[in-house]
Amino acid sequence: CKQVQLLLGRGMTSAPDGVPLNVLFLPGLYFSALLVAALEILRNWAPLRTRPTLDGSATASAKLLPSAGRLAALGALPFALGALRLTWGLIFAFFAEHTSAYGCPSSALSLFTCRTPAWLAESGGETFVEAYVQVTDDPGGWFWSSQLLMWVVPGCIHLHVESVRLGMSRRAQLAYLILGFLGAISVALPLWMAHASFLRGAPKFQLHSVAEPQVGLFLVVPACVAIASAMALPHTVHTARTTYIVCLAALHFVLMVPSLLNGIRPPPPPPRPGASSLGRS
Repeated sequence: CKQVQLLLGRGMTSAPDGVPLNVLFLPGLYFSALLVAALEILRNWAPLRTRPTLDGSATASAKLLPSAGRLAALGALPFALGALRLTWGLIFAFFAEHTSAYGCPSSALSLFTCRTPAWLAESGGETFVEAYVQVTDDPGGWFWSSQLLMWVVPGCIHLHVESVRLGMSRRAQLAYLILGFLGAISVALPLWMAHASFLRGAPKFQLHSVAEPQVGLFLVVPACVAIASAMALPHTVHTARTTYIVCLAALHFVLMVPSLLNGIRPPPPPPRPGASSLGRS
């Protein structure tokens, strides 16, 4: 795939030790984005903080006191940690197997430390593409992966709509999506569900109308593009490598578009008790 290799800048620029920058840059960018998203979620994860009150403040007596809602939300942690262990155990095993084919030591760290000529001649993003190629090639693996992809599309749309309704910032929404796409969706969604469930119990959000936010093309079009991209993967994996990579990238990016645009707004809260009578006097 010469076009992709040229886009990645293979061999055009080197680090001081002679390593092409794209070999270090793409894995470094991947894991840096993953780390930033995880830290952002940890910093703002609602079950570890206080529920917002009507005026946005929190009383000292309410801070981190045990409650049924908080304990239920914290119950998501074992699920997320278990999913992290299972998913990334397989990913690290793949890294070790993949890099060893280029004469590198059989270690997940070889992704960053390997310096064999065969490895340095490859584009920095080839490892991540190859992981999807192997899944797409395997009938059993593709069956389960396609089921997951078809579930992720409405799941991400729901994440955005419900996050807006509950007042989550665009930054928080993107953090969960980045963690899901670059880390594991099975890690991100339990944490987001716990976050959303905890916020729903806050008086500030219980005052909101139950009316649904307006749905527009900025929700429908990304969902359709994501589904079409997922359906194209098994048909382009060997016959049109560039198209396969474009569909793979589109599948991950377009589901962030609703959160990037942030086009819907939560319904306004009804007036507080007694406020509606002020204008009648």
